[in-house]
Amino acid sequence: MGIFGAVSQDDSSAFVPIARFEPTVNLADVKELLGGLIEPLSADPGRAVRLRRFVLDSSICAGNRPVAGDGEMDMQAMRIDGKTHDLGRIDVETQLGTLEIWEIVSTGFAHPFHTHGAYFRILSIDGAPVPAHLAGWKDVALVENKADLLVAFNNLATQEHLFMYHCHILEHEDAGMMGQYRCARIISVLAQ
Repeated sequence: MGIFGAVSQDDSSAFVPIARFEPTVNLADVKELLGGLIEPLSADPGRAVRLRRFVLDSSICAGNRPVAGDGEMDMQAMRIDGKTHDLGRIDVETQLGTLEIWEIVSTGFAHPFHTHGAYFRILSIDGAPVPAHLAGWKDVALVENKADLLVAFNNLATQEHLFMYHCHILEHEDAGMMGQYRCARIISVLAQ
């Protein structure tokens, strides 16, 4: 396993087989290729229950110098909506099975925006239609200025197990460009 540690039972770095692959020669020859990929259903923003706006602000990348000592990145320079990440704060409350439109605005830098526990369709980039290669479901999108996303919440995120959304540049998320959300079950009116 190299730098990640050994896999042998004696804790050495000795080779240990973990899988065996045996190709067969009895497969039928492929005679023709598919004419194309299956097109995803169109994203319907009319089904969204709300619109949220997130501003990814990296003022340090806009020409501002860090103020922390010893060359460390200024923790206040990497924010979402003016706030750095706080484990004690829930930034978004949403409900399982719903769709939301998230408008992501990036300032000072192009940020790869990433969601945990939810997938999204990119509705537009800087107000323009999305190219074909970006039409499917995603969990990360490069946002240079503005992108509108149709986010599908299909996984439960409890108080004890929240999901995050953040810039996927390690130094940016570590410096606070991250938020977290809870996704609750929809409470039926009949159950009340």
